[in-house]
Amino acid sequence: MRVKRGSKIYKNIVDGKIVEETDFDFQNRSKKFGFNFLVSRLFDKLKFYEVSDKLDRENVIYIKREDGSKIYFSYFKVTNAGQDTDRKRMQIPENYFGLNLNNDRPENDTYFFIGLYPTGDNCDPVYVILDNDGISLNPHESYSSLWINFNTLYSAYNNGIHYAINTRNGNKFVAFKESHWPLLIKAILENDFTGIINNNLTYIDKSGNEISEEESRCVEFYNELRDAFVQNQKPKLKKNSNYRDLILYESDYQCSLCGKKTTFITNANIMYFEAHHLIPCNFAMQQNFEKKLDTPVNMYCLCPECHRKIHFINDKQVDDLLIKLYNERKNSYVNNYKLKLEDLIGIYKKIDRKNEEEM
Repeated sequence: MRVKRGSKIYKNIVDGKIVEETDFDFQNRSKKFGFNFLVSRLFDKLKFYEVSDKLDRENVIYIKREDGSKIYFSYFKVTNAGQDTDRKRMQIPENYFGLNLNNDRPENDTYFFIGLYPTGDNCDPVYVILDNDGISLNPHESYSSLWINFNTLYSAYNNGIHYAINTRNGNKFVAFKESHWPLLIKAILENDFTGIINNNLTYIDKSGNEISEEESRCVEFYNELRDAFVQNQKPKLKKNSNYRDLILYESDYQCSLCGKKTTFITNANIMYFEAHHLIPCNFAMQQNFEKKLDTPVNMYCLCPECHRKIHFINDKQVDDLLIKLYNERKNSYVNNYKLKLEDLIGIYKKIDRKNEEEM
């Protein structure tokens, strides 16, 4: 017997309580909240936004940074998953901008999906922002839905904001209430999320399910279609800046080499540190390994001075730095990359460490 459309039961938040309700009831409530509502509640406060008319897409809005680059937000409703699961989703049309591998987008422009999840007729909704960097999403796979964990939405409803990271591609996932929009837009404008990662950080797998920190350390196999791209006729690895923010946070902003905790404070009001891939993360080097090199497992938090040492200190002294970092995660390098210490030292003897492209 065919199930009546809209009669499926889902877990949702209504006026602060978790309830079981039909999809029909949820959709009726969602009709009260749309793109214009989102613009009036979030973007009207910024005074420097425009609704896009250049991308041949509805419900796209952008704001401008001081350097002239643009930050695009594509609005989609957060809906029930359509499956027997608590997860929610934002359904994205096929070949939507940013999902097309050959889409030529300005390098400094940034793209996000933004959604709205109603939590009752009179309550503030929970908004969600998902990264759309245009290269972490594989156009050769199905991306009709971007999955959102229900617990993340509920945490944001109660705490104001919740930060999650997709371990497959490093994409950010932030659920928040309107009261936390100033904090989030500041992070977006500065392209620095380290200041909000500590807001209920969770790890999410590719299906939208929460996983433990230990499970998040599993390194995925390298897939050239998904993990590389061509720029100026040269193949390059995709690197996700969110991993940098994550590794600094997980290291408690302390240099893995010298132990320094104090450098200088950035405009985002955090201590400045840098992230370094121990196995050089470039296209040529990746061909020697089955698993991805752009992952927190292969990254360390370093102070600016120690990071420069890695690049410029003489060959004899760099060995001591490599030994210290390698031994900190020896099992991970052996298990994930089948890499011995002498092999790592050999790599650094062959490359030009002063050349950022090689590192």
